[in-house]
Amino acid sequence: MMAGKYNLEIEAGATFSRTLTWTSNGTAVNLTGSSARLMARTSYNNANLILSLVTPTACLSISNATGGVIALALDANITANLVNGVYDLEIVTANGTVKRLLNGSLTVSPEVSHG
Repeated sequence: MMAGKYNLEIEAGATFSRTLTWTSNGTAVNLTGSSARLMARTSYNNANLILSLVTPTACLSISNATGGVIALALDANITANLVNGVYDLEIVTANGTVKRLLNGSLTVSPEVSHG
């Protein structure tokens, strides 16, 4: 199974949330005992991370393990510091298998208004 391509578009300085459901042949994949990690960099070869999330956190969680649901929630303070780049989202199963679910570009729309 190849990772799906999903480009994230985020507004800097605004709250961002997405709920993703992993399914296989129309059936939710059970994520019980699994963890998720999302990392973003300005380019694939850049060693510096612009975002690094590992479950369980307020920003990245497996919100319904038996339903295959992963929640991404970034507050305005986090999005205010993001820049354009690339990301991937991986699942580490209970037995240690790593599966890349999604990858794509991270496009950040700059903020004009600053609180």
